[in-house]
Amino acid sequence: MKVRFGVSLGADTAPDQLASIVDHLETSGVDSLWFSELVYAPAVDPVVGMAYALARTTRLKVGTSVAVLPGRHPVLVAKQLASLAAVAPKRVLPVFGLRSAIAAERELFVVPDGERAAVFDESLQLLRAALTDDSASYRGRYFTVTGAAVAKAAAGHLAPATLELGGKSANIVFPDADPAAAANGLVAGIFAAAAVVCGLVLRSGVLIRNSSGSAAPVAA
Repeated sequence: MKVRFGVSLGADTAPDQLASIVDHLETSGVDSLWFSELVYAPAVDPVVGMAYALARTTRLKVGTSVAVLPGRHPVLVAKQLASLAAVAPKRVLPVFGLRSAIAAERELFVVPDGERAAVFDESLQLLRAALTDDSASYRGRYFTVTGAAVAKAAAGHLAPATLELGGKSANIVFPDADPAAAANGLVAGIFAAAAVVCGLVLRSGVLIRNSSGSAAPVAA
């Protein structure tokens, strides 16, 4: 098993610091750089930061730690991921959360009261369909899409998605995900959601969902 190291930017990382950080990580052998979604902080937007880092590098992977999915249209998110993956194949590691860790920012991601988890689940289904089906059609409670043609841009370029629910919720890693990428994503997501910087993970619950939809918890 190969162990890889990733670096997550702090909330106070100014945009003018990003170039030197990215260049240093590219040459130092660090595996990945992670961007947190912190709307009211100086840190750059995760998608903008990932695009910038990918454009400056040829090896460094980038990911979100974490980006909020409920409150965004999944097809638009799929288009962003497909575009990034097309210009930098196998170097994009999306990690998603249920809601912002910052209370003041939660009102920016509008979902019906009490239905955030249901919206997340449906968003995830549509996101995966948009990235894997040539012409994705979906009809659910919250989203209806006909012929979403995003997957062609992403075909063969996306690294297996790593998905993290954030906070004290169970983590989900789908069986087709790369274990090393999943470990990076889970650790980054746990720390970001808990607002904790630490060098040691004492215990984390991992939920492995099989293709039939059933799930079994795995202690880590």
